[in-house]
Amino acid sequence: FFHQDFILSERGWSTELFALSFMILTVVSIISGLISGIMIDRKSATVLLPSTLLPMALGCLILAFGTSELTMLTYMFLLGISAGIAGSVIGSIWPEVYGTEHLGAIRSVEMALMVLFSALGPGVLGWLIDFDVSIDTQFLVLAVYCFLAVGAMAFSAKKYLQRGI
Repeated sequence: FFHQDFILSERGWSTELFALSFMILTVVSIISGLISGIMIDRKSATVLLPSTLLPMALGCLILAFGTSELTMLTYMFLLGISAGIAGSVIGSIWPEVYGTEHLGAIRSVEMALMVLFSALGPGVLGWLIDFDVSIDTQFLVLAVYCFLAVGAMAFSAKKYLQRGI
């Protein structure tokens, strides 16, 4: 969202479209969070973990190749799914995997890393923009990164579940 003006101007999208897409993101995120919370209670956060970034990966892939206004709306819909699942999984995965004894320390490290990488992301993308790396290429790389992360999470979840919860 940090480079929204650049992305909107590259695609020829309006700020009104971007504002509408945030409403979609919000509604879908709430619904996705509620559904994923129920799924975590029925299965486990570990089972749901690999699906956290899959919608975002698909959304980045769509942004890499799409140019219509529907592209932005679809991306924000998929991002909303990822955000909702992540909100539920992040709150549940740590006590499920590590217990509650050191939950405060685990959550503090997680939060510090999230803030750090959230701060670095816009700088790196801005640097890439300054070096004329196309927005299409950036979204494609982000999609590949997300797909690799999904694979790593699926592998880790499978190993953890094989040990038994």
